Amino acid sequence: MNSSFNRGARGFLLSRAPIFFLNTLLVAGYFFFMAVPTASAQGPRNPRLDSLLNEKDSGVLQRQMERLEQSHKETDLNLLVLFYDRKNDGKKAEEILAKVIRQFPRGEYAFNKAANAIVAEKSPEKKEALLRMLKAHFPKKSVDMYYYDVAYGYAEQKGAPIKIEKVLSYARRITDPAFRDMVFPMIAGQVLDNGDPAGAAMLVKGSMDSLRPKINEVVIPQAPGAPPRRNPRAAYYNYVALYARILLKENKAAEAFSYAKEAYDSSNKKSPGINAVYLSTLMATGNLKEAFPLIDKGYRKGDATPEMKQKLKEAYVQAHGSDAGYDAYFAAIQTELMDSAKARIVQFKADNQPAPAFTLKDMEGKSVSLDSLKGKIVILDFWATWCGPCKRSFPAMQLAVDKYKNDPDVVFLFIDTWEHNADPLPEVKGYITDKKFTFRVLMDLKDAETKSNKVVTSFKVSGIPTKFIINKEGAIVYRLTGFSGGDDAAVREISAMIETARGSML
Repeated sequence: MNSSFNRGARGFLLSRAPIFFLNTLLVAGYFFFMAVPTASAQGPRNPRLDSLLNEKDSGVLQRQMERLEQSHKETDLNLLVLFYDRKNDGKKAEEILAKVIRQFPRGEYAFNKAANAIVAEKSPEKKEALLRMLKAHFPKKSVDMYYYDVAYGYAEQKGAPIKIEKVLSYARRITDPAFRDMVFPMIAGQVLDNGDPAGAAMLVKGSMDSLRPKINEVVIPQAPGAPPRRNPRAAYYNYVALYARILLKENKAAEAFSYAKEAYDSSNKKSPGINAVYLSTLMATGNLKEAFPLIDKGYRKGDATPEMKQKLKEAYVQAHGSDAGYDAYFAAIQTELMDSAKARIVQFKADNQPAPAFTLKDMEGKSVSLDSLKGKIVILDFWATWCGPCKRSFPAMQLAVDKYKNDPDVVFLFIDTWEHNADPLPEVKGYITDKKFTFRVLMDLKDAETKSNKVVTSFKVSGIPTKFIINKEGAIVYRLTGFSGGDDAAVREISAMIETARGSML
């Protein structure tokens, strides 16, 4: 699939994962699964869990469950947690989980709980304190993930100059080379976006220089299920492209171009990040003739940035010698994009089953029921504040909301769910307000008794972001999960689904 709204590359879909079940780092739109026992994470099948889930004899199952619950083995109790998690019995899962942590204070789940407290904490100073406690309590565990989390926490801190010495200190403690190559650019990119190109260069330049002698090393193919191997060549050119970005930020366009071109010429021309940096340097140096094919490609994929849109006509003129034929060219692109969107949305067609009824409160405490919206096309977007891919899709969703804001037949509802805090409303409201999104947000809070989020469960959602398009009769006509791709393409896809649901494209 090559859609803007789909799972796409690894990292653009977050599976159902209460914070204590899944040790997951959720920052800047990326996530990494740790090697912990969880039904939600992807990985090898668990034969014991499968056996329990597939047992048809209720008496046999009950006896097996009783034996597991009376067991003094951590693996047996962990299995029970997974079983109840898969059965959506959050109350029982939490009960067994508490027992596991009590009986095995240095076990896997105890480590995961302590580690997830670091990820959930907002203050980098408090993250540091929690990390010190984690290291003291679990001295043999790898904490590279949490060195990264603390470093990134300081890198994204707003309202004061970045504590770059803290960023560097924790980033440089990461020991695994492959993981370091993965996360250093993320940390450096955040430092750069937070207004400190010199600090970002300190992270990037040293890594780039150390990798340069190794770019011709042979990389042994990775065995299935094995930890990722370091690829010095790929890592080096990622650093080179990032360094070009830093130089652009410092208004050194000519120097940036030389680095970007090195990365572009040495790549397979398929890296979106490297291509984007190269295009930016072409535009910054005024080389629009060479930039035109890349701008054209970005437009046709629906990935065009505001700068690309601004430069399209000028680049066309440089490439063709005049503006003759430009209007027809531009109109053809628009038609191509909409035809492409219509073709792609077929993969998201649902079975027209009635959408589960629900009533939820919005951020102002007003109740909204799905039944009250019969006769309208309803777009539901399940999301959470910790979900990077969800938030990555929001600029596109805002464009879609703006497009239909005066259409009385179309309603967008953004359902916040699976939050880790007991009272997520302040954080949800703060995020939406800070980003100036004009979304109608409904709160799918965890039920105190069942420990589950009822609405997301009723829609059988297993990963977020997940979006549903519901027609005027209340039937689900499209369902799509994940986000990757450009905002323009995403808006066209949503628009095509809405218009199909309306009947104007049938």
